[in-house]
Amino acid sequence: RTHTKTPLKKSYIVTSRIMLSTPPSWWSFKASSSRRCFETKSSRRRHLFCFSSASGSFFGASRRGKRTSKSSRSALEDVCVGDGDGDGKSVVRKIAGKLRSGELTSVQVTELYLKRMKENADLNCYSSINEEQALERAEKMDRERAENESDEKRSLLHGIPIAIKDNICTKNVNTTAGSKILREYKPDFDADVVKQLNEKGVVILGKTNMDEFGMGSTTESSAYAPTANPWDESRVPGGSSGGSAAAVAAQLCAASLGSDTGGSIRQPAAFCGTVGLKPSYGRVSRHGLLAYASSFDCIGPITSSVEDAAILMDALCGIGNDNTNLDAKHFNSSSGSSSSSSS
Repeated sequence: RTHTKTPLKKSYIVTSRIMLSTPPSWWSFKASSSRRCFETKSSRRRHLFCFSSASGSFFGASRRGKRTSKSSRSALEDVCVGDGDGDGKSVVRKIAGKLRSGELTSVQVTELYLKRMKENADLNCYSSINEEQALERAEKMDRERAENESDEKRSLLHGIPIAIKDNICTKNVNTTAGSKILREYKPDFDADVVKQLNEKGVVILGKTNMDEFGMGSTTESSAYAPTANPWDESRVPGGSSGGSAAAVAAQLCAASLGSDTGGSIRQPAAFCGTVGLKPSYGRVSRHGLLAYASSFDCIGPITSSVEDAAILMDALCGIGNDNTNLDAKHFNSSSGSSSSSSS
């Protein structure tokens, strides 16, 4: 328990980030002056959650894989991958700055993420990878930029590679919701959020793994094998948006989209040390989201920084085909001010 005056009762533990409804008898508790850890033995994988007692921030094992020294990394890796120390800097803004200056191209950035996805395939963050379509899209964004270099209205997301949770419809691309029942399903339309992101010029790398139909909190119930936590492969990444959170944590995309019904963005974001935002219901259109509980479902960003979450939310907000959607004021991340939604 952190940041709560409520004593521990019955079958739940409350932290500053999430609520874990697991019987206390299943947990072992380790305490020190700097952090608290909760560990459950109720699954084939151990579930370890560590939070700072002061700030609720995530502690974990070193990120998966060997880090390269700054001297041996390319300029491209410095921008897109960085040190992985959670410094709170905007990955989207860094990449966008290099794209605008001409130091990098969208194709180069996309190729780097695709390479990293292949090198880390055993994490199983993605249920499908759209390599050919992603590279074609990146080339198109580079042509648009070359034809109109001085377009001040161009979004920060133009040419940025992102990932989409596999329960959000993407036209002519497999959308399985983590189930073999839908293994051949290719929607003939894009979800409203995908349309809005495409209008901003994003590059979609692929669809991320998830608990089947969103019914789970560990991403172990996917019909396409579990996803591992990139900080420690013996741990779970949370769920049901575990693939989206793990992909951002492992730096296999610049940002991702997840969906949240009862914690499916916020919980895996906490487990993987990323930023996850569940918008107020109706703030973002859910048209094209395969429903779990329609009156609770929300689509939101999972990113490596708060600023990146704001940039994605700026693109996602607005009127769509969902009649529960509101055209409220939103934060304009490019100017730092509030404005009315134009979509």
